Amino acid sequence: MAGSGDKKFPRTVEKALRILETLAEAGKPLGISEVGARLAISNSTVYRIMGSLMQRGFVTQNDHSSKYALGFKVLELSHALLRRLGIRGIARPLMEKLAHETAETVGLAMLDRGEVVYLDQVDGGEVIRLEFRLGARWPLHATAAGKACLAFMESSQVEEFLEKGRLKSFTEHTTVDPQELRKELVRIRSVGYAFNRGEFERQVRAVGAPLINVDNRPVGSVVLAAPTQRLPESAVPKTGAKVRSLAREISKLLGR
Repeated sequence: MAGSGDKKFPRTVEKALRILETLAEAGKPLGISEVGARLAISNSTVYRIMGSLMQRGFVTQNDHSSKYALGFKVLELSHALLRRLGIRGIARPLMEKLAHETAETVGLAMLDRGEVVYLDQVDGGEVIRLEFRLGARWPLHATAAGKACLAFMESSQVEEFLEKGRLKSFTEHTTVDPQELRKELVRIRSVGYAFNRGEFERQVRAVGAPLINVDNRPVGSVVLAAPTQRLPESAVPKTGAKVRSLAREISKLLGR
């Protein structure tokens, strides 16, 4: 049916999705005015949309503070996505093996719209251990997971990524020069794994290797991460070989 409602509906949906994204990124409950201020949306509109989201279980409201947070419906949908992907079930037993062997955290990330998103992790046995923020989006050029994918993309895709000026600096170790990144990607392709020297977070180092599909294209990465002091550069070749082996094994199970 044609009419003014058809034009209004997509805008309402977009606002609802932006509200959900804002609640997810905040990491804490937010009030109506806080959400409105962050999105430049009127409080009345936020309130109305929150009511609809609450009815469907996408949002919950704290009885004491009256602030809002993501509801269990979001988790339900994310689990449905993971079940459809299937890769999580395939990769986890192998990730558990490496985490047990190294006592470090092993993560699974997927390539999505020019970034990587972590789907799963297996904790190591160390008391002080790292955690990936599952569902969070991470940059390609400043993470082991991202660089592992970027290195095995087609050259035209790499150039398109570089031309968009996405080389944001996160620490003093982040590579922001396109030519330097190109050189690093060549090295990554040569050894089969990427090394993150605290480029996204200063005190974190990581080694990542790509998951390659049947079309010989990267679809994600497996990553081992550790505090800087537990992953010196002298240990990278040995660790990199283990992560590379894990990625290749998972890739074979995926049908490569």
